[in-house]
Amino acid sequence: MWVYECNNASLSDMFVEIGIKEDLKVISAVVLVNTDIGAEDKILDSVRSLEGVKEAHVLTGLYDLLLKVTASSIEKLKEIIKFQLRQLAGVTSVLTLMIIEAPSNS
Repeated sequence: MWVYECNNASLSDMFVEIGIKEDLKVISAVVLVNTDIGAEDKILDSVRSLEGVKEAHVLTGLYDLLLKVTASSIEKLKEIIKFQLRQLAGVTSVLTLMIIEAPSNS
């Protein structure tokens, strides 16, 4: 396991420095969302209209919703999650899982 030390660098800068961003054309993440009890359907309708949300599903179990979100940059992804998704009434917590390797289409 390695640790990357950040000295006031943005998340985008860190990924450029460790050589990941050059290979990515689109940043993708799976986002697991917890909601207030009974608010799943209302929030599902709201998140489907958010920029970058490509898929949205209701779950059973520990999390209430599963989203696939894409953005043109890590900063844009942060903006979508922090300032749009987390601000929706009824959203109680969010877990973001960055996709760092996607299967090839060949």
